[in-house]
Amino acid sequence: MSIVYLENHRIFLLQTNKSTYAVHIDSQDRLLHLYWGPKLTDVRDLPTVENLRNCRKVEQAAPAVFLEYAGKDCRTDNWEGSSVVRSVLDITFADGTRNVELRYHSYTIDNETLTITLVDELFCLFVDLEYQLWPDMDLVGRRTRIRNCGEMPLTIDSVFSALWRLPRRGKYRLTHMSGSWGSEYRLMRQDVLNGEYLLESRSGLSGPQAVPFFMLDENGTATEQQGSVYFGTLQWSGNHKIIVEKDEFDFVHVRGGVSDYDFAWPLAAGEAFETPVFLAGWTNCGFGQASIALHDFQRKVLMRKEERERIMPVLFNPFGVFQEAIDEEKVLSLVDQVAALGIECYILDAGWFGYGVGLDYAKGIGDWKVNTIRFPNGLHKVADAIHDKGMLFGLWMEPETVHPDSELYRLHPDWILRYPAREPKIEHSRYILNFALDDVREYMLDVVCKLIDEYQLDYFKMDLCRSISESGSPLFPPEQQKTLNVRYVRNLYAFYNEIARRYPKLMIENCAGGGRRVDLGMIQFSGRINRSDNQDPLDILRIHEGFSHIMIPKLAGGGCHISRYANVTKRINGRSATLRFMAHVGMMGSLAVGENLLKCTQDELQEIAGYIARYKEIRRTICMGDCHRLASATDKPYAAFEYVMRDGAEAVLFVLGQFMHYSHTIVEPIRLYGLIEDAEYDVEEYGVHTGRGLMNAGLYIPLIGDMDSHVIHIRRK
Repeated sequence: MSIVYLENHRIFLLQTNKSTYAVHIDSQDRLLHLYWGPKLTDVRDLPTVENLRNCRKVEQAAPAVFLEYAGKDCRTDNWEGSSVVRSVLDITFADGTRNVELRYHSYTIDNETLTITLVDELFCLFVDLEYQLWPDMDLVGRRTRIRNCGEMPLTIDSVFSALWRLPRRGKYRLTHMSGSWGSEYRLMRQDVLNGEYLLESRSGLSGPQAVPFFMLDENGTATEQQGSVYFGTLQWSGNHKIIVEKDEFDFVHVRGGVSDYDFAWPLAAGEAFETPVFLAGWTNCGFGQASIALHDFQRKVLMRKEERERIMPVLFNPFGVFQEAIDEEKVLSLVDQVAALGIECYILDAGWFGYGVGLDYAKGIGDWKVNTIRFPNGLHKVADAIHDKGMLFGLWMEPETVHPDSELYRLHPDWILRYPAREPKIEHSRYILNFALDDVREYMLDVVCKLIDEYQLDYFKMDLCRSISESGSPLFPPEQQKTLNVRYVRNLYAFYNEIARRYPKLMIENCAGGGRRVDLGMIQFSGRINRSDNQDPLDILRIHEGFSHIMIPKLAGGGCHISRYANVTKRINGRSATLRFMAHVGMMGSLAVGENLLKCTQDELQEIAGYIARYKEIRRTICMGDCHRLASATDKPYAAFEYVMRDGAEAVLFVLGQFMHYSHTIVEPIRLYGLIEDAEYDVEEYGVHTGRGLMNAGLYIPLIGDMDSHVIHIRRK
């Protein structure tokens, strides 16, 4: 069994294929953490609390230092005085008491799930710690349920999903991701010194300022393929907080969950509150294996069957051609040409809705009615023309916002987020709809479903072009105002899950302003992610490296991979790139075309069609294979990524140059991973090689000048 309770030792032992997690009930019924790391098979090999305390700094420390889940103001006396144990649960009881004293109560084991119940008997407060194992992926998912079984109300001021304690080592190095619009998923690495490292989002979204994700490698020596790495991510799409700390005893621990910023949750007698899942794991095979474990979890546990098995279609988005100034004539003028290139999905971006020919169209945000001036036949003529060519048809939409001049706002001004006593603030000509209200969720669900039904939509691009702020509502009582951020995310999940349930084949793109909700909470219903609004292929080399640390690479979307509009945009870098380089970089995810086809020469159209055909040859491996980051554009003048099928039968190698100097045209030999040593492989342009040779000697790939690139297909003979 993966989970056992050793009654004689009062130890819970959680075993994955390669790791062990252990907690212990002490003589005072406190739940203490013992171990997390490489697999141990004999209980005698586990450290004891006495072992953990047996060092100079903690020799006098009470066992409370190792509490698995500590309430506020839990203190332990040591020889230096009184040390505050790090709290993961802050509660204010009805009488003003603000500390929580938890003791072991009971447990249940249900297949791969362990639930340990703690209790504060004075207030009849029960805390369920849930541990769910996925042994073949070496992952543990933890969440916490707070139950008020007393007679008086209480308020949860802060509650984290879990606290992860790491073994005491000489040094840990923290890897996390920060960023902003257009520069998402920037990898940050730093040694963990004494003190706290705060990874937090307060924007109402999960990123990109701080993605809910961490990696900690022992001694700061891990590589992509080697080294001991602890890693984790929070399955939550709103405000979050992760704290990585090295405490005064030199122990490193990670605690995280919903952010306590602008949060308080009243809990009446008989009510409960449940946190999101905090998923974590350990590997001794470096950062790359940590990422693969997270990718496997998404495929096997979170994703809908349709998305797990989907081979990504090639998309066309006319935003790079017309921007918002689209109409029926313009859209139809491209349909034949788009289909002839081999494109499989045609998406209308902003501009299909609203009430005018100019920028007044935006007044339709919230109403989402087809702009009959631009599209006098509704969207039927467009949808039919696209479907008749065998392509999928999709629409862009922003269901969480409303324009101040819209019909919806005039009818329901109380449906937006705002503080009761203040005038609401407009950002990008929009208010945020209060999705914490069930009425808002149901109204927008009806709007979206009617569009899907009427136009037989195959694809929905769901965007959010502003942050979530002023999280209040005159429709909520004062004591409930700080619950809105959590209620908003929960109702957003319910909204998307219901759409996915009704339309299982519909492909939903998680856009959110370009990569501002890249988290495992959204993956349960979305099948594509706008990785970033930045489509500059040189920037994407770094953005994709960070993105692939947590998300499946095939999901990496955007509307303009092949598009000179995207690469000359004044909003990014003002530089251009060749169609070849744009296409090769775009192929590493979900390829899209946004090029102005009306201005392309016949040779350019043939070139684009060739890249689309090429992508179709290799996309099964890109969509279903494991991704290995072989060379980083941060460290070298080029980047290299390999996608390889788990059975070693096929691989695709991307070698993508930045700026080569001093006649250096041969990069370091690129050594591959995941092949079969004794098998022979046909390596496109490089003849026959053995798997052993490709993994040990590697391939010598020439690069010259600026933005040179190669995509190499490798197949077992």
